[in-house]
Amino acid sequence: MFIDAVEEDPTGTPMRQIPCNNKFSSSLWISENGSVRRRFYNIFNQIWSWGDILNPHVDENSGESFIYCDNRKISLVKAVALAWLPNMKNKKQPKFRNIEEGSSVTNMLWSDDSEDELILDDQHEEWKDFSEQKNAFPRCNSIQISSLGRFRNKLGEVSEGTFFSNDRMICLPNQGAVNVQDMVDHHFGQANNEKKIPQKKIPQRIQSLIEALRDGVTLEDYASTSNLGLSTIWSYMYEVLLNVSLDEANSLAKSIISESAHKAMYMIFEKNEYDIFSQKAKEYMKHIDYLLCDDPDWKCNPHRFQEIRLLKLLCQRNAMI
Repeated sequence: MFIDAVEEDPTGTPMRQIPCNNKFSSSLWISENGSVRRRFYNIFNQIWSWGDILNPHVDENSGESFIYCDNRKISLVKAVALAWLPNMKNKKQPKFRNIEEGSSVTNMLWSDDSEDELILDDQHEEWKDFSEQKNAFPRCNSIQISSLGRFRNKLGEVSEGTFFSNDRMICLPNQGAVNVQDMVDHHFGQANNEKKIPQKKIPQRIQSLIEALRDGVTLEDYASTSNLGLSTIWSYMYEVLLNVSLDEANSLAKSIISESAHKAMYMIFEKNEYDIFSQKAKEYMKHIDYLLCDDPDWKCNPHRFQEIRLLKLLCQRNAMI
């Protein structure tokens, strides 16, 4: 893990990013002692800013503190280990070397006892300057990537990243968390490695809906002609907005999402309350229902959760949260 990927929060506490597979500009950071903050990137002034310290949740049964990351429930101890302790063997849980020495990072190790090591000596390794994909930002300077999925920074440090939920990830200075295999594919092509995951194809049900929307068909009409429930079509829209260009996604959203939902998102950003989207959907929907408690159209909108879900996705794609 690169030393220059450590950032200090407003109190001067060193923080590292939790390497979850987040492709947007809002990220979760944690100190060695378990203080968690969200970090935001403003694409307009190109400045990073810190959110307030996030209070962890507490499991009612075990009493264990945890946070939500990438829609997963992760213990606070594991979150610290994910950010601060390299995990190159895809081990599942951290443990303490000596329970009496406390929960410091130096007292942690990943619990799988496998001794398998990644051997690179007999493989050809090619290095290239790292170039981010077109939607990635801000710029990441002086980083090189190898055909074997290793990264080298301007200080000469070499890192192979760490595992998060079976994906090998790495947190790069100013760039944030990136998927190592995706970056190898991007720089060296998929023929470079026999184990590469094939390109993901758009499911036919999503492609058919995209084509219908481009022809001006409404969600209601598409549901009727397809013999599907309207709620099912709304659930498809999340994948639709992921698989079209950002401009088209914004245009589609304007045509199908209610003014009430847009009003709610505006109120949240106006009050700088976007931290609520790091919580479970049930929690942020409760807050939005409160904001729109006097809006009769919102109360009778059966698709309000899907609308907010789509707007949240668009905010992420537009790098607002």
